[in-house]
Amino acid sequence: MNYKNKLLALLLLINCLFCNLILPEDQKLIFATHIKFSWEQIPLASKYNLKASNNSNFDSLLVDIVDSTLTYIDKNNFTWDQTVYWKVIALDSLENIIHETEPRVFYIGEQKFPLSSADVLNENNHQGHLTVFGVWWNWNSGIINENGDEIWNDGNLNVMVSHVDEHGQMYGAQDFPNDNAWIRGIEFDSYHNIIWAEPNGTALDPHDLRRLPNGNIVGMRRVDQLGPIPIGGWTDYLQSLGYEADGETNEVYWFGQELVIYDMANNQELWTWNPFDHYTTSDVDLHGGTWWWLQGWGYDWLHTNSIYFDQTQSAFYVSNRHISRISKIKYPSGEIDWMMGLPTPYMESGDVHLCNDLLFSFQHEAETLPNGNILFYDNGNLSETLIGLDSLTRIFEISINEENNDCEVVWEYVLPKQYYAIGMGSVQVLENGNYQITSGNQCGSIIEVTPNHEIVWKANLGLWDCHNALYRGFRIKTLYPQTYSFIAKNYEYIDQDMPGINIEDNENIRFNLFNESPNNLIFLFNAESQEDLFYENQFEVGAEQTILVEIPSASLNDGINSITINIKTQPFYKEQKTFTYNIYKTEPLSIKKEQDKTSFKPINVPNPFNSTTKIKFIVDNDQSIALSIYNLNGKIIKKDYLDLLKRGLNEYTWNAKDNYGKAIPGGIYFYQLKSFKKQVFGKMIYLK
Repeated sequence: MNYKNKLLALLLLINCLFCNLILPEDQKLIFATHIKFSWEQIPLASKYNLKASNNSNFDSLLVDIVDSTLTYIDKNNFTWDQTVYWKVIALDSLENIIHETEPRVFYIGEQKFPLSSADVLNENNHQGHLTVFGVWWNWNSGIINENGDEIWNDGNLNVMVSHVDEHGQMYGAQDFPNDNAWIRGIEFDSYHNIIWAEPNGTALDPHDLRRLPNGNIVGMRRVDQLGPIPIGGWTDYLQSLGYEADGETNEVYWFGQELVIYDMANNQELWTWNPFDHYTTSDVDLHGGTWWWLQGWGYDWLHTNSIYFDQTQSAFYVSNRHISRISKIKYPSGEIDWMMGLPTPYMESGDVHLCNDLLFSFQHEAETLPNGNILFYDNGNLSETLIGLDSLTRIFEISINEENNDCEVVWEYVLPKQYYAIGMGSVQVLENGNYQITSGNQCGSIIEVTPNHEIVWKANLGLWDCHNALYRGFRIKTLYPQTYSFIAKNYEYIDQDMPGINIEDNENIRFNLFNESPNNLIFLFNAESQEDLFYENQFEVGAEQTILVEIPSASLNDGINSITINIKTQPFYKEQKTFTYNIYKTEPLSIKKEQDKTSFKPINVPNPFNSTTKIKFIVDNDQSIALSIYNLNGKIIKKDYLDLLKRGLNEYTWNAKDNYGKAIPGGIYFYQLKSFKKQVFGKMIYLK
């Protein structure tokens, strides 16, 4: 391929160079007041002036900042129900304007939780940051800051958050009328993009949905088995409805929740675990009143409400609310390692339960901690029956010695009476060692408690249902956990309209990688040229830190190359970002350098230039110098003989014209200064 054809091909690759603005998308409706702005790198720019306004004239600015990276997150200047115009002005190293983007506009939607509030009760001992929560009956979600201000909601997704993982990915149950199931399980992000959705007709249970460390999805779905109605206080009532209710006749469908793992690539089922194959139906609630709730669609036997996978144990920890049980299930064998729950006579198999002296009941969200302890939320529906205390909700952190089946309570917290939650709720250990506890009562309450039981922060969401509506809450640091800027060094113009990176011989291609997230990020890199992979690496970059990335260029050809750099951050199943660059590699210009270079380094000022430039150089003694100027093809366009130069500093002024006095096109040019024994080279950029 000749040079002109190469140039045309590369120009096609960059035909959207001056689209420039990336986020927020033009005309986008956003349901957040923390706004992430990002834009493309502009050749020769060293800084960027971001401007945002509530009008297209930009005469009243909401944001006016200068940033040296390609991303800015604003947390203070935007409100709900607002129209925002924004643009970016690129500045060179002297703060001259070199490019201004076309303005974009986005819209901030309406808030959903206008009554939310929070109080910091101990400034020195609370975690801060943001709290995500999901609301059951309305199927919606929100995020508040430490002051209780709503800064994000689920907008038109209509989804209840049930889980937020360590990478900030959200999972939940979406009210979705376009399926034959009443709700569907989805994974989504803070931009309201759906990352994964359950296959149509699956009808996953809304209580929990997560990703495994390998990226596959684990959820729950209903399984049925015909069974009898046991005898109890409900017998006369159910017999009046036409049931036998004699403890023997198989007449109603008992349903439990089957664990199912889906392949992340094609949604094929990889593994299932059916509770009817591992539990006995003799273990059933006879004290919590669940038989009074018997409906035409069956009896909710287990009401499984959380599934947590521990990679180090290769086991699931599963919470079965209606039989007050937490089980450790080995994966992939499906064998039950142990069960933890109520003693006999409250549960028939209670004598084999671990920790049956804890007397917890109707619990939520069990998980293991990095120290191996188990943390769970005891709703305590049977607390009056079991321990003689009414309205008792507790948090347990326990240690289990599996060799002797021994339990030890590491930490226990009894929620104040006003936070008692008959259903729902969650607990999370925070980075500072405190516990965030979510209660479904009191119109949606969330508190932060120290290990010494001091409440240091509390929030109230002002939900319409003040009893049993708030499902779970999760503390996070940012709306945008995978935020970074990838900036090429020496990014300029190879030709007048072609941006790229100039390197010499085997010089490395260099980039700055800015981690703009408050979390450490792991990056996977690879670089391709003409579809051939020539570089792979992995980096961990600390929170708000920068590293230099150097990619070897030895495998690239002399002249123009197009390279593609693909970058992934954890979680690695998400789509990669792709960056394409034009690389001009010189040796230079097929003119071989001599080993004995002159001791001076020529420069031209200004560089880049748009009319004239001065080439300045030093000679060691009185002598004559030949000056040659080349274009990218290696053709000499200007040649001059500088006779009888004096020792010391000299300069040559060039007016961007060739040997015939004809104006040259803009682009990159190289000059050669040659004496009898020595030669040196320089590079300059002409912006016409």
